[in-house]
Order: sequence, then structure tokens, then C-alpha cells
Amino acid sequence: MHFMHGKGRTMSEEEIKVKGELLVRCCPGCSVQFDEPVLTNKWHKCPVCESEFLCRINPASKIEN
Repeated sequence: MHFMHGKGRTMSEEEIKVKGELLVRCCPGCSVQFDEPVLTNKWHKCPVCESEFLCRINPASKIEN
């Protein structure tokens, strides 16, 4: 897969760095808890139910620890 960047320049998925935060702690499909939190704004595949998901958040909706 390729993405357009700027003046017609294409970038591959390997060149794109996803910005996110380590806030996702469980699968939204089956609710299994992960050993470690995973990044928001990045696709993940649950090892239990095998569903693929992308979690996005609004900056105002961050949960305080």
C-alpha cells in the first residue's frame, strides 16, 4: 500500500510512523485484557478472538490515571 505525501511523493507503510499513546488495555470485541497497553491510532489484532481494531481518542476524552 502506498500513500501520497506532499507534491506527488508516495510513501510506503514502512516509512509512516504512527503517533499514538499507550492507552489501549483490552480488546473492544471480546474484552480480553492485554499483558501490556498498546498504542492508539494503530491497527491491532486480538490474539484471542482474532478481530482487528483501531482505537482513536479525542484529546479531551483521555482518562486520568
